Amino acid sequence: MTLTARSTVQQLLQKLIQNLIRWLFKPKPSLPEHQEWRDGLVRQRFWIGIGLAILYVSIAGIASYYEYFVNPDRVLWALEAIGVPEAFATLRRGFVIHKVLVAIAIFSLILLWRSPAIRRRPAIMLLLLPWGIAFIPEVVLGAYLEIPNSPGIIMFLAQALIIPVYWRLHLLAQLLPIAFYFLVYPLLGLTSFGEQSIYSFGYTVELILICIICELGVHLFETIKQSEIEANLRLQCCIHSITHDLRTPVMGSLLLLRSLQQNTPAQQPVNVSPANISALIHGSERLLNLMDTLKVPHQNSLSDKALRYQTADVRDILDPVLQDLREGFTKQSIRLENKIPADTPNVYVDICQTGRIFSNLIDNAVRHNPPGICITIVTEPVTINQCAMLKVVIADSGDGFSVAQHHSGFEPYVRGIKAKYQPGLGLGLYICKQIVEAHGGQIGIERTHGNGTAVWFTLPR
Repeated sequence: MTLTARSTVQQLLQKLIQNLIRWLFKPKPSLPEHQEWRDGLVRQRFWIGIGLAILYVSIAGIASYYEYFVNPDRVLWALEAIGVPEAFATLRRGFVIHKVLVAIAIFSLILLWRSPAIRRRPAIMLLLLPWGIAFIPEVVLGAYLEIPNSPGIIMFLAQALIIPVYWRLHLLAQLLPIAFYFLVYPLLGLTSFGEQSIYSFGYTVELILICIICELGVHLFETIKQSEIEANLRLQCCIHSITHDLRTPVMGSLLLLRSLQQNTPAQQPVNVSPANISALIHGSERLLNLMDTLKVPHQNSLSDKALRYQTADVRDILDPVLQDLREGFTKQSIRLENKIPADTPNVYVDICQTGRIFSNLIDNAVRHNPPGICITIVTEPVTINQCAMLKVVIADSGDGFSVAQHHSGFEPYVRGIKAKYQPGLGLGLYICKQIVEAHGGQIGIERTHGNGTAVWFTLPR
């Protein structure tokens, strides 16, 4: 083999090993809730695994002690049958060494479990637990005492049953003792014990089937659990979306009613102006429209077909939202600059859903910034991919955002550090993104020149 060919083979092997490691230890990112559930299950089931390992080793140890030290006739007869009666002393010594190593392994695992590194990454124990209890002692017996042994199938089954998560790590935990059994033993010349071969077709098939069953079982269990977690999150998202969207018009109507109550003397009839009646009617209509739109399945199912398009003036969509949010403006001393020109082109949108965009973005700016900020709303006609669009920018003079928020702000359940102790699930920007994209538009977030935040989106016109 030439030097070039050898170098190419080495590079391919190196790349293959790197990809294998990446596949085993860096699987596709899961939901944080799923990751938390997996690690929590490992922490919970670890002690069950240790307890069952101690129980199994104790029972097996008592049985082996009886056979090697109390009544060894059956073992001696079996050794004579395969032609190695002289191996009895070695086997008895191996029994003692094996139990001592297993006891050391269990004690070490318990101590290691208390280390901060393992507590942060409990999945590592899915490798250390079977290797320490079953594999490493067998390696010592095979390499040192020349007593070959087959992989412990019962360990594969037990681990998959007790801790059914991280199927890739389960696979790796199985591959090492299997590779040692099929590759290392032949290299050491340990293919038989006396006249009895350690390999058989039946056992090989059984070993492969058990491994497949274990991996398939763990994978299916995790898949079902992940689907359950995702369903719960979608339900939370839907509930929060409903409460979030209904709160704004309800608060607007409530503010108006409180104002009428406070300005009307006791025992006097309430005089309601046509403007206030119109505002209350409009608020009720918004509630009804929101209820109708929220009947549409939430999350990724919001599509172009679910929207009710109308030609509308952006200012007519925005004004009721500002009316509903004025209480928050007053409490926070918010200054609003509506710079939408009178000649702004109309948009062709779902009015109710577009109102949700304005409501969410402005409400976010109010709740996630200190009092006294200025919120500016501007529009600009643009053309994107030969499509006439209207670009809307909602900017504030607040504290801005981090680089991490810039990349993850539109993901569901992502909240800023300053919003940690505020109510909500971090769905406001995510809902806006869903609505804008359903209209065929785009949405983004930027820093303003004054270290504030500007969220822009486009709508068809």
